[in-house]
Amino acid sequence: MCKLECQYPNPDGYSWVGSGIMIGRRTVLTTAHNLYNKFDGNTATPISQVKVTPGAQLNSNVSATVGYDACWHSGNWQHFVDRQDYSNDDRKESPDDYGIINLPNDLPGVTPIRWAAVDDQTLPASWFQQVSVYLFGYPNGYTGGTIYPSKGSAAPDGSDYLTYNMIAVRGESGGPVFFYYQYTPPGAAENSGTWAFLLAVQSMTYSNASPEYSLGVRITSSVFQNLLAHMAEQL
Repeated sequence: MCKLECQYPNPDGYSWVGSGIMIGRRTVLTTAHNLYNKFDGNTATPISQVKVTPGAQLNSNVSATVGYDACWHSGNWQHFVDRQDYSNDDRKESPDDYGIINLPNDLPGVTPIRWAAVDDQTLPASWFQQVSVYLFGYPNGYTGGTIYPSKGSAAPDGSDYLTYNMIAVRGESGGPVFFYYQYTPPGAAENSGTWAFLLAVQSMTYSNASPEYSLGVRITSSVFQNLLAHMAEQL
């Protein structure tokens, strides 16, 4: 897990906290709207810089700061935000709301997750309806460590999204959504390990909906390939 301190390029020095996860030793997966957004509600603009602090080192001086030129998101996302008011609860969702931050060096003491695409043919809708998912992040700039606010039930919303009945708040954008399960490798002791699927990256919350829910962009094969193509490091 990573805490992101994003800086908006304006005279007032406006900044905010987001979340992400290390998918490589120098690569952070997050949401695109942490990187390019209408931060003032009027004009779509890229961030000037982002400071990445891994959760395992949250109370230390281990971090990395890079500019927008070290980040990537789809050009489709830029066109989408240019046309949308992304500052209100009535905004539209986008399957392109994901991106990466390429760091110049490895961060000491950080081990990235192993990850892969999770598609419908592997996990059908009936599977999602039987499991609980967890959203990790830094709500409202939380500084006490990596946490998850709650767990909730999930359901796929088409092939691009995952919905879950937990409410993400400011600061959790870009946080990973996991499902945990017990797995016993051949020849190993029973229930010898807990494994996790990275299912989605937190995109947005509809707090005005009834019931309220959050929406994540699923790590499908197309998302997976886009991320691999734009990572500075080779996995």
